[in-house]
Parts: sequence; C-alpha cells; structure tokens
Amino acid sequence: MTVILHRIMFLCNFDLHRSLFWEANLAALPNQHRLTAEQSAIVILYVIDHYRREKGKDITRLRFSKATMRKLCIRRNLHESFAAEVIVELAEWGWTMFPAGDDFALIQTSVLSSWLRLGSKRVAAERKRLRSGDFKVLQEMLKKIDLPPLEDEDDD
Repeated sequence: MTVILHRIMFLCNFDLHRSLFWEANLAALPNQHRLTAEQSAIVILYVIDHYRREKGKDITRLRFSKATMRKLCIRRNLHESFAAEVIVELAEWGWTMFPAGDDFALIQTSVLSSWLRLGSKRVAAERKRLRSGDFKVLQEMLKKIDLPPLEDEDDD
C-alpha cells in the first residue's frame, strides 16, 4: 500500500489546496487542472476501492456513465483518444475497461481466466472457405445462428 501511496503522491503534482478537484462546476476548470490518463486511472481505482470498503465486498466488475468518467477525470469533453489512454493505464493495474453503449464497463482482468475461452478449430472448414474467397459461407453461418434476440429499447 505504501508503494501505491508514493506513486499517487508522485503523480498528483498539482497543489491540492488550489485544486478544484471536487468542484461541481467543471466548466469553470482551467485546463491545467485536468488529470492525465494515469492520474485518472488512480482516481477510478480509488472510487472502486472506496465502494469496496463501503459495501464490504470484492468488486470484480462494474460500469459507470461517460458523464461520471468525465467528472472523475476533470474533463469538459471526453475524447476517445483520452479514454483509450485511461484504458491502457487501468490495464497496468489489472483492470480491463471498454466502452459499453453510453457507459464504460470495467472487469478485473484476473477473473477473466475463469471464463470460457473459444477457439477457432470448430469452424476450421468455414475459415478455409473464407480464405479461398467463398463468402457464401457467411450467409450459411447467419442462417444457423440461434442466439436470443437483442432487446430493443424502443419497443415498450
């Protein structure tokens, strides 16, 4: 834990007394108070740990809105390139983050090892046809897919 605290203190090289970190009005923030991707990852990890301690249970997966991400990172706009940098930083801490609709989803990377892993051997014949340019196989595959339909949010 001490190593993490030292890293946080090193990365947070802005004056906490002058910082507008917890200000509600993000539009008033000057650019110099925006967090870097690495600093943002630390804030996200802190929120996860805070929630874990509050609830008294391990958190292995969660989601939060893009608006929450923007607030946590102290950003007026959340650009895809910045989100990609945060994804890389969180990966170094053992978390996999990805966009999921209007949210971001986070999964503790270590739990993925217990998930089912699909291989490509079961579709070797279809892959061979695709490599030879026979794209009719895609129509055949589509007809055979038997997955539950996606829920349409507009249908009520």
